[in-house]
Amino acid sequence: MCRARPASFFAAGSGRDLTLPLVTELAAADTVLLGAPMYTFAVPAAFKAWIDRVTFPGAFAHLDTRESLLAGTRVVAVLARGGAYGPDTGRADLDVRLPYLRAWTARLGVRPEHLHPVAAELTRVDVLPFLAGQERAAAASLAEARAALSRFAAAD
Repeated sequence: MCRARPASFFAAGSGRDLTLPLVTELAAADTVLLGAPMYTFAVPAAFKAWIDRVTFPGAFAHLDTRESLLAGTRVVAVLARGGAYGPDTGRADLDVRLPYLRAWTARLGVRPEHLHPVAAELTRVDVLPFLAGQERAAAASLAEARAALSRFAAAD
């Protein structure tokens, strides 16, 4: 039986009333679904604030063994990109979200094979004139992302 951190682990005055429910929810999850659109090549500030709120040393370590409570947790990260940043675009290095999420989930003790990124490219094709002509690629990317998410949902 895993033992999560007691409320006393979180110092009074440290935002415990806000932090503890978030940490408890994350520790109890079998699957975590993260929505991470690209904002200026990175994650949105609100998402980063949530990460900062739930991330600190020892929060997800078993009290007796120090093993991660999240080692078996599946993390599905939905990565929306308004433009084209896939591996064949020459712009993949501009999208820093996936390396960031890999580092963060590893720091929490999530096994690398349990992080499942699902990307949809060209999501702003309908409003950005310079993406004109890429509607089919956008639709294919979205269909592929939806199919991947359906497979994850069916695996539960």
